[in-house]
Amino acid sequence: MAHPKKNEARLRELRRRQWDDKWGKDYLPAIFANPKEAPSISEFTILTSEKLGSRGVHTLSKSETWLAIFALFNPSLWDLQEERILYPTARAHFLHGHPRARGQKFPPLKGTLDVAERMGTLDQHPVCKIRVEIDGCARLIDAPFPYIGDLLLFLEDRNGAYVVNWNIKDKVNNFSSSRPRKGKPQTPNNLGAKNRNALESLYYKDGEIPTREIAGAQLDFELRCNLKDLFGAHLHQINIPSELRPDIVNSFLSAVGTRLPADKMCKELAMMHRLDTEDLVHFLNQCIWHRKVRIDLFNRFLMDRPLRPEIEDPLEVYSHWFSRI
Repeated sequence: MAHPKKNEARLRELRRRQWDDKWGKDYLPAIFANPKEAPSISEFTILTSEKLGSRGVHTLSKSETWLAIFALFNPSLWDLQEERILYPTARAHFLHGHPRARGQKFPPLKGTLDVAERMGTLDQHPVCKIRVEIDGCARLIDAPFPYIGDLLLFLEDRNGAYVVNWNIKDKVNNFSSSRPRKGKPQTPNNLGAKNRNALESLYYKDGEIPTREIAGAQLDFELRCNLKDLFGAHLHQINIPSELRPDIVNSFLSAVGTRLPADKMCKELAMMHRLDTEDLVHFLNQCIWHRKVRIDLFNRFLMDRPLRPEIEDPLEVYSHWFSRI
């Protein structure tokens, strides 16, 4: 959960970006991944995603980056919203009235103020001073300031559209530790941290949205390295005629489990079809990213090595992270 500066100007900006729901390429995160807005200790990144209309996904830590890429790898995901505010007051469910959720019914979100009151922690809810006019006089009053989450996943299965919230930390024990600050160590077993995480979970539970507390370290190291490389190649423009692509995909599939190194295979296919080898390399990466060619992603995928067949599907291994229940 991110922690931006709390003042009236920032509150107005959050309202401009997020009070009205936006989707796909039109979505604007509450915090941009840049030196002006990102926390000073963050390792921010912008990921350009084809699935989201080439919108930049703004992540504020390495763990958020890895997990955003993993979420985008899932074909069931149709939108991803990072740095989404938790609304202080009641609002309709995100999918209420959405075309993808036609015929489905969703309970509303009651807001973080309601959740905090139920928890007995209303005095801990963030506020900021805003200037209002009362009886012709300008006065400063307290206004509730939104919490900000990490990743909100919009998915679809045979039962329809649904939402899952990912609350992300670097390590599992960080969920019970105070948030890191520059020059100050984290304190373990911190009640404030536990309350913030509990509030976020209850806030989404009101809308029947499950929250998964996920540490970046829980995602297999080789898998996240492979997915990061594959994601980096998924937007490359390739000059391969559409009529040749099915045959080339079949050649890729035939090579899986053989001793033929991937780079040698791409060179042979390039010569056979009079194509550029780099185009074949990018096309192979894209086929793996889009799950047309399934290989072992829990071992390092390198072009000078053969394509190892898939032993475990990453989306099955981590299926509970995406589950609607």
